[in-house]
Amino acid sequence: SINRNLKCGDIIVFYRTGGFFHGVITTIGIVESVITNIRNEQDFINLCKKRSVFSNQELSKQWKYRPFIVNFLYAYSFPYRINLEKLIELGIIRDVGSVPRGFEKISRSDFEKILKNTKTDENLIVN
Repeated sequence: SINRNLKCGDIIVFYRTGGFFHGVITTIGIVESVITNIRNEQDFINLCKKRSVFSNQELSKQWKYRPFIVNFLYAYSFPYRINLEKLIELGIIRDVGSVPRGFEKISRSDFEKILKNTKTDENLIVN
């Protein structure tokens, strides 16, 4: 991701790519920490391997892209997933060409639209 301005406590909404009908938002996570000062490839692998779905070989392939590490806490899976078509209709994503490819900030209003359209219990979020 180009955006590396995450901080502890930030809320992450996960979007799974898959096209117009299969690309969906799935989950909420909360940032625990962000690690940007990674000395070398082996340090990167050691920091990731116990909290990643990727093998050491897959992590090694990512090293060339100047990776950073976001540790997050899984918080919630949406009871109803809304797809890319609906995200565009709601104005959360502009069009098919502007699908998120990393971390992108969304407005409070867009977050509230997501909660409403995923049929999320409003009591989940504390102001």
